[in-house]
Amino acid sequence: MSSQNSEDLDTETFGPLLSIPESSLVNLAVKVRADTLSGATPSSSSGRLGCRIGGSSNLLHIIELDGDFKLVIRITATGWGDGLTATAAHGMESQVATLRLIASMTTIPVPQVYAFDITTSNSIGAPYIYMSFVPGQTLATAWFDATLPTPLEDRCLKTLTSLSRCLAQLAQFSFAKIGSIHKGMNGDLTVGPCYDWKENEDGRIRVIAPGPYDTAAAYLRDHYAVTDNNSPWKAAATAVAKAVVRRLPFRDSSGGFVPSIPDIDSQNIMVD
Repeated sequence: MSSQNSEDLDTETFGPLLSIPESSLVNLAVKVRADTLSGATPSSSSGRLGCRIGGSSNLLHIIELDGDFKLVIRITATGWGDGLTATAAHGMESQVATLRLIASMTTIPVPQVYAFDITTSNSIGAPYIYMSFVPGQTLATAWFDATLPTPLEDRCLKTLTSLSRCLAQLAQFSFAKIGSIHKGMNGDLTVGPCYDWKENEDGRIRVIAPGPYDTAAAYLRDHYAVTDNNSPWKAAATAVAKAVVRRLPFRDSSGGFVPSIPDIDSQNIMVD
């Protein structure tokens, strides 16, 4: 599998992150592997960039070490220029805390986070999350794949059953506010703002942090507030949200909020 050409990725979104040398990525992977995984030695490890995948707000670098051992270096699109804010850094810390919580308390197959850095003071000059590789293919690819041996209906039912069981495990976590998970210095979990990744007019990504919220009604009112009077889509979304809020049976109740997956779409779900 070869690396995706930088020309095929969004230069307005990722900018100089697309120019990080392959050697720097591989050297980082070798070093962190030696520091965090037992039995690995930097001197005997070799590797290459197997593939670079660009999403809407992240670059995923699949690094192949010693031939068949794969790891992932995930770099956020906010890792350069004006995107390097304290809010973006806190958002990355929240993502790591959430992944580690789910990995430690459930059987949901999320990537294991080995290391992360919210600064640019590292060998690749960008914030990163270093995590395990999750094998398989995206649900978007497998859903209608007629070449697979199992019947389509059986495969779809099995996928939905597995997905529902994973989501049901999130019900064990209950928080007093709507927001994002943070881990304090003493290890306690707290709820911070709702981090959201937005695209600027120039294509760059920024992170905003509204909230946290005490009630579902407060979240909906703020989340769907009209910020662009010239956008009929945003105006329509606001009108729908207002109608929903008025009819929520427990709109002013607080507490009992469980985690949700923000972008649970088929391209973000891996199946084997």
